[in-house]
Amino acid sequence: MTFQFKKNKIETDKNVKYGSKRPTNKWQWYILVIVILIPIFYFIYGVTKGYIFSIGDGFVVTETFYVRSPSDGYIQNIFVKNGDFAKKGSTLLEIISPASTIELNNLEKERDTLNKKIQETDNTELKALNKMVDDAEYYLTKTIEYRNSVVKLKEKGIATIYDIQEAERYLNEANTILNDVNRKIAESNLKHKFNIENQYCKLLREVEFKIDTLKTVINQLIIQSPIDGHVIKIEAQPNEFIQKGQSLISMSSDNNFYVRAYLSHKNMKDNIQIGKQVKVFFSSTYFVYGKISKIPAYAEDDSGAKSIIKQEYNKILIYIKLNDNLPQKYRIYGFPVKVYF
Repeated sequence: MTFQFKKNKIETDKNVKYGSKRPTNKWQWYILVIVILIPIFYFIYGVTKGYIFSIGDGFVVTETFYVRSPSDGYIQNIFVKNGDFAKKGSTLLEIISPASTIELNNLEKERDTLNKKIQETDNTELKALNKMVDDAEYYLTKTIEYRNSVVKLKEKGIATIYDIQEAERYLNEANTILNDVNRKIAESNLKHKFNIENQYCKLLREVEFKIDTLKTVINQLIIQSPIDGHVIKIEAQPNEFIQKGQSLISMSSDNNFYVRAYLSHKNMKDNIQIGKQVKVFFSSTYFVYGKISKIPAYAEDDSGAKSIIKQEYNKILIYIKLNDNLPQKYRIYGFPVKVYF
């Protein structure tokens, strides 16, 4: 017994119908290419822009004032911190000088001792001379009384002209004695004053002069701001020992802002010279025109600049004076800028 299966005939003459072909949008490919190329071009621009354009990094600066210590001492108090604004005359810090304080105390004690000695030093001659004055004044009083009595007796016809002349002579003698004693007192006082001057007063004036000078120095240890400006850096700490002339605080003025720019020697072209106009960019949209005001005859280390590209650290220092006043938000010491020469 056999089985025969019926074979179905495959129709090969029928065409398979596929969906319609999708259109290709070229603009999508363009966008993709642009997205891929932008970072590449930006990287290439970052690498080569320094060779194509003369561009320098810089920062905003202004006049810098350095507050220095007037004498040796210790920092007692600091009333400001970095970035603070200080008005002219406001107190920045206080210094204490133990040596000056001890010296002042000793000088004041010496002054008090000298004053006491001056007050306690008496004129030994004065007591005897004052007794002589009393005697001379008593003799003069009696002589005047005698002269007046003789005059009355003359009016009565009892005394003579000779008696009156004799009384006048006694009166003149009494006046002479009193004047002589007063002269001796004046001479004695002058001599005593001269002795005091030699022994104490001259020394006292020297001590008082030292005291006034030392007080002036101590008052100068209360350090005040020399300008209206901002504190850039405090270079000392409380209780730190400092020496005379040591820099304590650096401050920036709120006036005369300019730019300190650094340019690679490779980009130093012939037309980059004093007076050339440049563009100083503070942001991608804001810039100010300026002019080169100074190009020192030395290069500075710019190793603080960060870059993934190997570069020369020593660069040409260029000072740029700005043509316009800066807006308040850019009036910041150390604000970074780009300078296009």
